[in-house]
Amino acid sequence: MEWSDFFPPRSRVLALPGWDSPRLYFSAGPALHRWRCSGFFPGWRAAARAARMVLKLKAVLLPGPARSVDSPDWTLGAFVKDIFPDACSVVLQVNPRNAAGKFVAQLRDPRCRVLGYVKYGQSVMAQERLRNEYTLLNALPPDTGPAPLTFGELDKGAALCLSAVRGKHVPPALDPPAAVGGFLGNLPSSDPLPLHAHPWIAAVRSEGSRGIERWLEPLASRDWPTVLQHGDFAPWNLIRVADNSLRALDWEYGCTEGFPYLDIAYYLLQVGLLVKGYSSGVAVEEAVHHLCAGNVLEALPEDMARSITALAAYEQYTKSAEDGHNPNTPVQRSRLAIWKGET
Repeated sequence: MEWSDFFPPRSRVLALPGWDSPRLYFSAGPALHRWRCSGFFPGWRAAARAARMVLKLKAVLLPGPARSVDSPDWTLGAFVKDIFPDACSVVLQVNPRNAAGKFVAQLRDPRCRVLGYVKYGQSVMAQERLRNEYTLLNALPPDTGPAPLTFGELDKGAALCLSAVRGKHVPPALDPPAAVGGFLGNLPSSDPLPLHAHPWIAAVRSEGSRGIERWLEPLASRDWPTVLQHGDFAPWNLIRVADNSLRALDWEYGCTEGFPYLDIAYYLLQVGLLVKGYSSGVAVEEAVHHLCAGNVLEALPEDMARSITALAAYEQYTKSAEDGHNPNTPVQRSRLAIWKGET
């Protein structure tokens, strides 16, 4: 699908930062409409949040040229017409560096209120991710994530329609909120299994990754349950709702037979590497410190905490590689260094 297929016919569409390198498309409208829509521009580091504020001001004061949608049909509208009949404007988030071909459309009503979202994937991998997310969302306990409203083919790809989750994102701080422990503890889990019989471990071993046994050895002294694993657990994927509980977004990397502690280790590494800008060595030490302290989940011995952190880095690296991310980016090099123990 082209960007224009996401918008109603005869729409006037703006782009941020601009049409040369768009990250966000949104329907043109009054100043308040432009301010609200431009808030969907991605960014979690302090510098990125500051840049987003500048772009929001630009959208209000100097919105730049708008382009018209000439198509007589609304491809996305046909997909959601029975779910969001009041949808009349769209905000489309894209990432030109994402080779997996994923887009997120935010649908709004005539008063610019968010109705819900459609995630669209065009590549084979992106479609598999969305299909997996649909499966995971249907397996979640109530009030854990967005409601999966429909999933199906759309143009040359697949689309997942989701309810809106209203609340505020968790701040991207290294100390996870106390509610994170309760959230993870409420996800389904099995009776403990010996390490060699754990399905997540078996799957990783089957990939034939060199050096894995050094990280598994410290974990073999106890049994581990399977857990419903989020797979992309980070502050920007957590929403605090009105009753102060948490909801998690973006379950496309999750699995129903995951390994304990990987989600919280993933969270700590994401904040350390992406938000704080730590070196791989510092990021590991911070993650191990938190896992040993038991601030979120039951405390782990240091050798187990290091193994869990390395396995989380390995999963981050491989999932990003599957999505087509450049292995030579600083964050991918850091993840690989953690896995290899070269910190």
